[in-house]
Amino acid sequence: MIVFETERLLVRYLRADDFESFYALCSDPEVMRYMGDGEPLTAEQTRDWIDISKNNYQMRGYGCFAIVSRQDQQMIGFGGLARPARNPYLEIIYAFKKSCWGQGLASEFVKGLLKACFELWHLPRVEATIDPRNQASVKVVEKAGLRFVRSGPDEDGEIILWYAMDQPASLLLEGESL
Repeated sequence: MIVFETERLLVRYLRADDFESFYALCSDPEVMRYMGDGEPLTAEQTRDWIDISKNNYQMRGYGCFAIVSRQDQQMIGFGGLARPARNPYLEIIYAFKKSCWGQGLASEFVKGLLKACFELWHLPRVEATIDPRNQASVKVVEKAGLRFVRSGPDEDGEIILWYAMDQPASLLLEGESL
């Protein structure tokens, strides 16, 4: 199921047949260096993530999605929303194949995701946590309008940057806008 579209991207639910493409991303140390604990995922962890995502779609309507190129219908990344431990707000996550870096695709994805967060799922707030060394992601979230909230240790004691965006007041006044 397509969740949303942008000029160059289709964002859809992950499927079992995405395993090979998803695992290629999740097992790449460079792609995963700023995700979670920074370690690549095993095949079993990747399969579990697809299953967890499917459950999240049924329970919530959102989760981690496949990011597909409109041009050739190939999966070029993943992204969506995660609920980190001890955080009441959902967090933006995303990663792209190295061949797609530097093309503005992350910015395009995050802007589309924020629109879905506030207009489709009516979330009150969305956050992003970023390793300070990941300046590309800092630029992406700032360009999308998230504001810097603070820096400090995460649950593992690693220093991270917190960014956030609250639902725009205009949407709160309008109610349903889709």
